[in-house]
Amino acid sequence: RVEVSRFGREVSQSAAQVLKSGESLTISISGGAEKSSGNSDRFVRKVEFDKSIASDNFERWQEFIAKTVHDPRVTALYTFSAGQNAGATLPNVAADEFHGRIDGPAWARGRWDGEAALRFQDPADCVHLEFDDRSFEKITIAAWVNIEKLSQPHTAIFYSNEWNRPEAMHFTLLGDGRMEFALGTCRPVEMQSDHALLQRRFGRWVHLAVAYDAEAKSVRFYINGVQCGERTYTQAGPIQPQNVQIGNWNQESRAFSGKVDELIVYREALSEEDVRRIYEAGAP
Repeated sequence: RVEVSRFGREVSQSAAQVLKSGESLTISISGGAEKSSGNSDRFVRKVEFDKSIASDNFERWQEFIAKTVHDPRVTALYTFSAGQNAGATLPNVAADEFHGRIDGPAWARGRWDGEAALRFQDPADCVHLEFDDRSFEKITIAAWVNIEKLSQPHTAIFYSNEWNRPEAMHFTLLGDGRMEFALGTCRPVEMQSDHALLQRRFGRWVHLAVAYDAEAKSVRFYINGVQCGERTYTQAGPIQPQNVQIGNWNQESRAFSGKVDELIVYREALSEEDVRRIYEAGAP
């Protein structure tokens, strides 16, 4: 037996049956149908259903974070979960080093209720990171972002401050929404993704990632776990991020406008499958 109920506008079950708000239709195995008054208490309301899904997704993400903390490939994991309790510090929960210093951005709601993010509004807003002289032959930077608008010509995501060093790197969004990875030890220095972050995605949570491999002389870009470009270098060298800013580069023309809620630095060039797992684990 199948029961169909309607608690909004009327809906047609067939050419001969029309359900109005508050009515229920019971269909037997033999094909007979009988109308009756609907009982909304027997059904899950949309708001309750959405909360249930969000709760399941949040628990899935927490399980992912618990595993990622112990992943030997991870150099830094910023979950942003501590929120205002962390003061001006953005903790690296994967190791007792490379903690961030928050300079300007305010705490805001993250991907879920009760989970925090940093909102960058002022052109000077940023988070400072210090990676000392650590060198990377391979690196992946993966972040959950919620873009409000793009700056011209660049929107900074993860930037080394001293660009005059050949090993400095920039991970940015261009004014047309494409991702760009720039590294002074490479030829060409700058590489861009194929596809762009479209304006219809502004105001929504989006997962962005870049994976660089000096040995393979390649860089790959990802949006929401899907590869959106792979580029090959004629020359490739190591990365030394050193002094890094999330969300700025000491220039107002590269300011990030929006929210960041999770950023992971891997000392490995992750595959598309790996990046998709990160996306699926954190999708709200």
